[in-house]
Amino acid sequence: MRELRKSGATRRRTCRVLASPPGTTNSKVDAAGHSLTLLTYLAGPRYRYIPSRGRLVPFVQVLIGGAHASGGLYAASGSSSGTANAFATSMGGGVDVALNPHISLRLVQAEYLLTLLPNGVNSRQNNTNLSAGIVIHIGAR
Repeated sequence: MRELRKSGATRRRTCRVLASPPGTTNSKVDAAGHSLTLLTYLAGPRYRYIPSRGRLVPFVQVLIGGAHASGGLYAASGSSSGTANAFATSMGGGVDVALNPHISLRLVQAEYLLTLLPNGVNSRQNNTNLSAGIVIHIGAR
């Protein structure tokens, strides 16, 4: 943790390691009606700027790991489903509002997710995620 002093106020910058295992399922991802379940397993640093006054806490993160896809979209000939694994990375950031030391309101989190699953064209999928919610801090903040 690094502390900065400016105008008599103390601000903290923190960097923590984050693990993120989100997933999604879609029953019809193409015209043939194939299904797809996509799980990503990512980890990396999250950099937060915690002001001494005020409750807004901006953050940025860069995560790397893998993606696991299963379902009819990756089926081998003669099979109704199959699987594929590939590299994945995510970059993004957002803003939290600290309600108390253990709970924050996530106003926005925007991310770019790149997966390199085989798709018969260029094996590159570009995805964006936009989310909001409640954050529960476990342990020291």
